[in-house]
Amino acid sequence: MAARRVLIVEDTLELGRMLRSALLTLDPALEIHVVPSAEEALLDVSRQGADLMIADIRLPGMSGFDLVKKLHQRFPQTPCILITALTEEGLAQRAQEVGAVRFLRKPLSMNTFLDAVAEVLGMPTAPPPPADTASSTGEETPRLAARLGRLRQTLNAHAVFLLDDRGHIVAQAGEWLPAYFEHEWIPPLMAALSAGIKVSRLIRPGPPQGVTALKGAEVDLLFAPVGVFALVLVVPANESVVRLPLAFEAVLQAAQEVARILDEMGVGYLTVTTAPPPPELPLTLPPGVDAEVVPVEVLPVEATELQPLVESLEQPSLPADPQAIDAFWEAAVKDEAVSLLTPEALTYEEARRLGLAPDSEAEESTENDNE
Repeated sequence: MAARRVLIVEDTLELGRMLRSALLTLDPALEIHVVPSAEEALLDVSRQGADLMIADIRLPGMSGFDLVKKLHQRFPQTPCILITALTEEGLAQRAQEVGAVRFLRKPLSMNTFLDAVAEVLGMPTAPPPPADTASSTGEETPRLAARLGRLRQTLNAHAVFLLDDRGHIVAQAGEWLPAYFEHEWIPPLMAALSAGIKVSRLIRPGPPQGVTALKGAEVDLLFAPVGVFALVLVVPANESVVRLPLAFEAVLQAAQEVARILDEMGVGYLTVTTAPPPPELPLTLPPGVDAEVVPVEVLPVEATELQPLVESLEQPSLPADPQAIDAFWEAAVKDEAVSLLTPEALTYEEARRLGLAPDSEAEESTENDNE
């Protein structure tokens, strides 16, 4: 029996990898492919097919809703699960209308996510983790969403976000997500995080540790590095300043636990997810041919040789008005003093005077002889 194929459509690379790692716990034989856009997903399914598609609603270009509709026009039997971090009402109804078999909100509960996938694929649900997977403190290793939720509850925060190195929301606890957050807050926040990481490397080796707190009129902002990721908290501004040391310790501890969870998931949170530069190919020459290095000095360029080019570039350009351009050419045609386009060319009269062309009398005698 061929391995079942699952296609994940998620523009946040790290989240796609996390979902892939989670699905492999259901069945290591699953063939799982991650693509960042709906357009690539349609191309992938048309070439290789899929037993299940898991897609985010908000994607670059075509949305997840449009993806499901177009997919079912060609492959009506392919089930789809839609996920989103959007909080607006009516999304579940729209997902059902376009034909999605499941609708899940971020931050994802991995147990719920895995149960939904197992049910759609007709697989047994994931068993609970064995007792020997507990940490050295005797507590069960917390899942990412649960840990963010616990931190939010501890500090009475509006929301807690985990951002990857490109500023994409990987996980979230809380519904506080205004429209301006991703476009106006995240870019300068990531710049501040990058600067803090550089300073941290100057004062201590290893992964950066620290918490940055900013006081606001309505909300306070706290963020801490998790490798090159960012743990961000939005806290009500009226919280007592006396709790600030508690917040620092709680955020630091949460950042360390999140790093451990990401490490167990195989997420490269310590490195920036950029493609490596292509290797430089060595220059190969045919056998017996030696490369000759020509110094710049053997090809001198005199400044006087470039003077005509410089003067031509300094001449004013023609006006852009079409009527003015026509008037310019009409005046040029009527002007008898206009020089030839090719100064080295000779007129017919000049050629005849120099003996390079026959005169009219010679032409007439030749014509009479031919008659």
